[in-house]
Amino acid sequence: MKTRITLYAGEGLVLTDGEHFGKIVHLEIGADAHAWREITEEEYAEILKDKEEGRSE
Repeated sequence: MKTRITLYAGEGLVLTDGEHFGKIVHLEIGADAHAWREITEEEYAEILKDKEEGRSE
């Protein structure tokens, strides 16, 4: 049997792997959960703002 991992962001946080973002992330089978980290919703809003303005990190 293979196990799928689901990550849940804490209150006021967003999960990211540097490219994708979400409050709940369902990892593919075999994916590394350590590639994901939590950022604040404020940091996420700033990243979105930068992308809309054509800037990247």
